[in-house]
Amino acid sequence: MQNRFFISLLSIQFINFIFLYKYLDRVTEYSLLISITYVATQFFLIFPLLKLKRYNVKIQQFLILIFTLITIYLLYKVSIYSLNVDRWSVVSSFWEASFSGKYPYLAHSHLGNYPGPMPIYFILLLPFHLLGELGIVPILTVILFSYFLYKNESKLSLYLTFLLVSSCATFWEVVSRSSILFNGTLILIYLIWAEKYKPTNFKRAIILGIIGGLLLSTRNVFSICYILLAFYFLLGAKIKFSFLFVWAATVIITFALTFLPLIIFFKSEFMVMNPFLIQSSFLVPQKYVIVFLILSIFAGFICKEFDSMILLNGILLFTIASVYSIYLIVKFGFNQAYFGSEIDISYYIFSIPFFIYSLSIVDTEIFNKSNRQFS
Repeated sequence: MQNRFFISLLSIQFINFIFLYKYLDRVTEYSLLISITYVATQFFLIFPLLKLKRYNVKIQQFLILIFTLITIYLLYKVSIYSLNVDRWSVVSSFWEASFSGKYPYLAHSHLGNYPGPMPIYFILLLPFHLLGELGIVPILTVILFSYFLYKNESKLSLYLTFLLVSSCATFWEVVSRSSILFNGTLILIYLIWAEKYKPTNFKRAIILGIIGGLLLSTRNVFSICYILLAFYFLLGAKIKFSFLFVWAATVIITFALTFLPLIIFFKSEFMVMNPFLIQSSFLVPQKYVIVFLILSIFAGFICKEFDSMILLNGILLFTIASVYSIYLIVKFGFNQAYFGSEIDISYYIFSIPFFIYSLSIVDTEIFNKSNRQFS
């Protein structure tokens, strides 16, 4: 239990630190000191916030209200063109090409990048694209996650809400109109739903597989989450292999079908440029992807408990982001890779929902013991 707490919280604090330090370094020479102080304060606020059980809901609602007001102001104040980020532009260029009858994966963002995510990713974001503001997505994600913590009756719901709304990574998501936190949260919800409605018959296996296939067609990095889920079904939940096979086959078939319209209408263009090619060519060499898949298979053998499976998902997503970062640091040097933005540190955000969930189920007695030791 203590290991889960320290792994999850320290990982989140590391992510907060690298965001804060990177962007503060552009405006102050005390960026390192401020960043360390900030994340340390975030960490130790767990003790006083645990004592406010009586006012949990009201304070939680107040934090969400303040967060919403601040982020709406930032959306209004910060121009998307002032940032060296094109996640919003990737979505816009994809749909502008699609509505013009052109092959969307040959579209370019305003920074010249091709669309990397899978088709369902763009479909999920279409309503917000039509509204003209993708920044709504991370705001709604934080609100919904806070509500989930409350409904799940987590004893740490107040602290975890505070952690979310005070995170530099969360504010970066909003200002850059990113949806990484949203993507990770959707997969987490799917895993929780899969635990509740296990594929114990063919009907459930097919329904679960269809939804899983659609969600997999957002980011291919989530394939490791499905590998761990499959091992959990087999080793922990003791699902019959026949039902597990139907679920896995349905996931793969549904995932493949999401590309069918592109192949039918743009076969030659699809062979030239597609999200598989983009992600394997522009992030890390293919051999690293194979290593990640092997790691997820090995990790799967210890996925006999659902809570452990969720934590392992967070650890693996964090590890993938770290290997990708180290690869670019070796290639470009630390300053150019980190401060010069060769590394897209936002990939670390994929792991945050899984670490938050792992923290939400921690027994708060370990904090009471620690608090008595500090007193």
